[in-house]
Amino acid sequence: MRQIHTLEAGVKKYIHVNQHHIRDNKKNDTNLPPISVICRNKTYHCHEIDLQGHTQLIYRPKKPLGCGARLWGVTKSVVTLTLETNQTSQVQEPIVVDKKKNTQTNLHQWGFTKHHK
Repeated sequence: MRQIHTLEAGVKKYIHVNQHHIRDNKKNDTNLPPISVICRNKTYHCHEIDLQGHTQLIYRPKKPLGCGARLWGVTKSVVTLTLETNQTSQVQEPIVVDKKKNTQTNLHQWGFTKHHK
């Protein structure tokens, strides 16, 4: 099953690939979401994104983001997040990390649009 959520246009979003999740997935035969989208002090983890406008890719090996990313994308366009789920998957909803409150929740609790395919 695929769960799809949309982040609105006009707000700056940072996008990068989580290499730790990719390594863990290969080593442990898991399906952790390897893509992180950071928007308004929240981090969304997903399997696929659709960028619906201009996106800038930045590579700064000597000045990484706070999370350690050395290559990332920046956009103010609409971003659609897709999470792959199945009965054996450990993850059922994209995890949202609120940096200001230091809490985690699922996207449906934030009122994002949700479609199932």
